[in-house]
Amino acid sequence: MKIAITGTHSSGKTTLAKRCSEYFGLKYVRGDTIRTIMEQYFPTKSYDDLTKEEYWKLENIGLLERIKAEKKEKSFVSDGCTLNSIAYAKAKLEEDIHMIKDFDKFSRVATDNAKHYDFIFYLPPEIPLVNDGFRPMDEKFRLLIDHLLLQNLKNYKFYTVSGSIEDRLRQIKKIMRNNTSTLPA
Repeated sequence: MKIAITGTHSSGKTTLAKRCSEYFGLKYVRGDTIRTIMEQYFPTKSYDDLTKEEYWKLENIGLLERIKAEKKEKSFVSDGCTLNSIAYAKAKLEEDIHMIKDFDKFSRVATDNAKHYDFIFYLPPEIPLVNDGFRPMDEKFRLLIDHLLLQNLKNYKFYTVSGSIEDRLRQIKKIMRNNTSTLPA
């Protein structure tokens, strides 16, 4: 069973992915976080100070790290989804995305990997942004990511879950019970 929990930043992915992992007895996975990659490759820069070239490198590393983490496990709950990488790259690189020669390959790798998920659960941006000193605090940017992510999700079967963490977990349990014969009632 391969489950992806997706949504824009500050939508509750990590908390929900960990809870699902515990409940379903599946490995919790994520690639290196963007924060970890930033510390390794751009230790003196903040997220907002990256050049477009640096940001492109950051997204490529992040995508490959996520795929590598997911390929290590037969069954998992992924904190995020490879489709997130496309949305963030498009939002951050804006019109320059079309001038990046490898973007089509990057996008193909992300979308091909997303075909391997058995379930994709999308979290709308209903949780307020919290300043953790790293995440972008621009609500307009967050909503752009959400819009771009939903554009990519249209090509996949996905389920929207909302409400509190408990509400979301209940919705996921019900969806999975209705679509998988091997889950407990």
